[in-house]
Amino acid sequence: MPAVIKNVHLKFVKNILVEFCPWQANVESARQFQSRIANFATRQTNMKCAIKTKVKNDGTLPSITILFDDGKQLIFKSSYLTSTEMLQRFGTLNLQREKALEQSDAGR
Repeated sequence: MPAVIKNVHLKFVKNILVEFCPWQANVESARQFQSRIANFATRQTNMKCAIKTKVKNDGTLPSITILFDDGKQLIFKSSYLTSTEMLQRFGTLNLQREKALEQSDAGR
């Protein structure tokens, strides 16, 4: 497993919404992402982060919406993405935010 995925955390996240219709064939990656994010160790990195799952019965394509503490949003249309691809992108954004925070702290 890539190092970026091992270091996934919720430090900069305000809330996460995972939406899917369980009757669709392509929901596995959204459910795997939700499972990885909602595990105990990851949740401990930010207990104020709300993780919600919206199960629909209308054929909606699966999506994951992540709202960061600075108001920016990351939306994954996960029909054709793997959970690994989404976790890698999310982890990369976390690393970029950490580096920016370190640089701003060093500039003080």
